[in-house]
Amino acid sequence: MTEDFRLKVFVEVARLGNFTKAAGVLGVSQPAVSANIAELEKDLGAELFNRDRSGVTLTPAGKAFLEYAGRILHWYGAAGNLFKKTPFTRVLHIKADSAVKDGLLPQALAKISGTHPDAIFETVEADADVSITVAPRKDNMSLEEGCTLIGVLPAIAIAKGGCEDIEGHKVASWAGYRSLLPPDIYSEVIFQTDSTQAIIEMVDSIPGLLGIIPAGKKLPEGIEVIPVPMPHLTLDVTFSGKQSPMADLLRSTLENLLRR
Repeated sequence: MTEDFRLKVFVEVARLGNFTKAAGVLGVSQPAVSANIAELEKDLGAELFNRDRSGVTLTPAGKAFLEYAGRILHWYGAAGNLFKKTPFTRVLHIKADSAVKDGLLPQALAKISGTHPDAIFETVEADADVSITVAPRKDNMSLEEGCTLIGVLPAIAIAKGGCEDIEGHKVASWAGYRSLLPPDIYSEVIFQTDSTQAIIEMVDSIPGLLGIIPAGKKLPEGIEVIPVPMPHLTLDVTFSGKQSPMADLLRSTLENLLRR
């Protein structure tokens, strides 16, 4: 299907923070990237990027538009593949950190199965085709060659029946937050584990216990998210491995979920 190339240009510039790098990924010239962005901004009547010598960052309007652009491109791809025989001829083996494997990855695979029933994925501990990892949020992140930052994964606090705050409650925490928890919360932690499901079950069965887990896991009825910001626990999600139609499909689906 024909899609608006300007959206691809916009998404790549937003992801990489640099016109020249985006041009290299897209296989076009840097002036072509600049022209596409300028044309898109003119059509929308809004400035999408703040520009300086170090690169570009999204304006508030750009951040709002990024969510729509990602969804539009996702559905263009899904519609284009609806009647097309996909080139998926083998299983894609995925190695993923527990924060992704327990919550975000099942959501992505469920979405893919609806549009690409012939795509088969399998999680493994070694010899993977692609790897999805998480790391603490950094202002300046240096990525290894072939590794792409695809989004950020926030933390959520959960409680049975909900509550107003974390203060004064005992806490069960995902183990990946061990070195990131502030002292006032860490002093209340009575249990840490890599299993987000175990934390959810404990919160459901132990009165007054709160849980801190990565977002993305479907919560059972009765377990609610506490509306407290925890930016210090935000994780970068990176994607690396062999390029293939299946890997590209998985990456784009994960990116779309992380933009929500």
